[in-house]
Amino acid sequence: MTDIGTLEFATALAQEAGHLAQTLRANAPQDFVATKGKMDFITHADRASERLIRERIAQAFPGDTVLGEEEGGTPTDSFWIVDPIDGTTNYLNGLSDWGVCIARVVDGVLIDGVITCPDHQTTATATRGQGAYLNGVRILPRPRPDMPLVQLGYSPRAPLPQHLRQIERIIAQGADYRRSGAACTGLLSIAAGWSDVYYEKHLNLWDAAPGLLLIAEAGGTSVHTPIPQFARHGSEVLALGSSMRTQADHWQGIFAT
Repeated sequence: MTDIGTLEFATALAQEAGHLAQTLRANAPQDFVATKGKMDFITHADRASERLIRERIAQAFPGDTVLGEEEGGTPTDSFWIVDPIDGTTNYLNGLSDWGVCIARVVDGVLIDGVITCPDHQTTATATRGQGAYLNGVRILPRPRPDMPLVQLGYSPRAPLPQHLRQIERIIAQGADYRRSGAACTGLLSIAAGWSDVYYEKHLNLWDAAPGLLLIAEAGGTSVHTPIPQFARHGSEVLALGSSMRTQADHWQGIFAT
């Protein structure tokens, strides 16, 4: 497939998986939910969505591997990154901030990315060098208010006092903050120009990959470890929209320990 064909494939697949997740939630059995760890849940829909995505990729791209949240995998020269439901807690509770994330990496570079948020009826797509799109409309830089809006994720890997200090520093800057509960919607908010800064102490690549590509293609920037290392170990992530792209050093200082 060409890169454009690859993006169309990934977009249709993410939307199919999102529809499956909605259907399974609407008909959820009593044992629909299991606990993976502290503040971390998995549902039958997570597993079913990832299986669907893996099967479709194996059929269309038999030489590629898949790195997914639920079943793992090994990064290779050409591999896919899959989060079948990012924001599972929101999804479980009927909140709309959750999504299906699919991205493709070739030779250590993010090439294609899709985030679809079924409850918002929103799909964002990007191919490297060809711009970012929201529901088929190209995302262009837009004026932002003087008061920055920060999307602040929370990771249990960071001590709570550190997180609270970051909130204090954000407010002291004359900024405001939000926490969506799903990295995909937080990063999409930066790409779309609805918010200005995203920070989280630790994300896995499946949480972040399509969002980071969307931000780059919409004129923003991000700070994280190189993609091959990110795929294996996760990374701290700072992302800035187009209006803030020159202020990475400043915001790194705000979020420093």
